[in-house]
Amino acid sequence: MAKRLSNVLSQGKSVVLADGKEYKLYPKITLNMLASLEDKFDMDIFEGFGKQKRQAAFTRYLLYLLLSKFQVDITEEDVGELVGIGEIGVINGIIDEIMKDSMPVETGEKEKN
Repeated sequence: MAKRLSNVLSQGKSVVLADGKEYKLYPKITLNMLASLEDKFDMDIFEGFGKQKRQAAFTRYLLYLLLSKFQVDITEEDVGELVGIGEIGVINGIIDEIMKDSMPVETGEKEKN
């Protein structure tokens, strides 16, 4: 089932969720998404990322943010219903990939001082 959940697309990734439909994910984590996470979970995203206490709620909300860019009518509750407990690890893996893709890529050699 893991192979069915994630397909690399030219503009990001897509996931097939519990309703059998394919959903496109926004390809990058943006500053607005980070600010929304900070506000919702009352945390400093740069100090506490990965250390938040409500892992399921955090994952659901981040997935909601990534999905809602293309599926404007989807709600956070909808997202929760569309992901089964057995798929949470796969979803977290997809989110990790998107996070890595959101980071700047170093090119060339570093300057010597």
